[in-house]
Amino acid sequence: MQIMQMGTGKVLWEGEELTGANLIEVDLRRAYLAGADLAGADLTGVDLRRANLRRANLIEADLTGANLSEANLAGAYLTWANLRWANLTGANLTEADLIEANLTRAHLRRADLTGVDLRRANLTRANLTGANLTGANLTGANLTGANLSEANLSEASLGETDLKLTNLTGANLIAGGQRSDGYRFLLIREPTGTLMVSAGCRYFTLSAAREHWSATRGGTQLGNESMALLDNLEAMARISGWKV
Repeated sequence: MQIMQMGTGKVLWEGEELTGANLIEVDLRRAYLAGADLAGADLTGVDLRRANLRRANLIEADLTGANLSEANLAGAYLTWANLRWANLTGANLTEADLIEANLTRAHLRRADLTGVDLRRANLTRANLTGANLTGANLTGANLTGANLSEANLSEASLGETDLKLTNLTGANLIAGGQRSDGYRFLLIREPTGTLMVSAGCRYFTLSAAREHWSATRGGTQLGNESMALLDNLEAMARISGWKV
């Protein structure tokens, strides 16, 4: 491999892959590693502040405690990566693949997670304050105890997501419980102010939701549960000061 240290402190990756490399606590601030193959690499505690890792292969990489604040990880492959305690404050993770990644206690304040794939990821007690999760796929993710205050979850997929003890203060999401068949009902306030109901694969307005379940479940237990949950979401929206 070749790692070239420039006079400005910028590191350039050239030529050979870095698969499985041991880079523990290496200073790679502002490094240019776009498209680099770092699959399985040990990057424990590495300093990658403002580094360019766009579309880099970090599958199964160990980034425990790494500093990735303001790094560019757009489109990066982080499936099964270990990011426990990692600092991703202000990082760009748009369209990144974080399927089944471990982000326990990770710092993701103000991170851009637009369109990120976080299916079955572990975000237990992660700090996502002010994060942009527009269109993110959080299906099956564990957000137990996570801080999502002021986060944007517009058009996010949240089926089977564990939101126990999650801090949603100021977020554009209200959790409204679930039906007896396991469908969780959520209310999301879009940037336009429109209120959207998310339940399973459904994502529609409150009025459309009422029409749908009246037509498909009217007079049944699930239909009655659906209406009760919608009533609850609407009431919670009003309490939160949202325009209904």
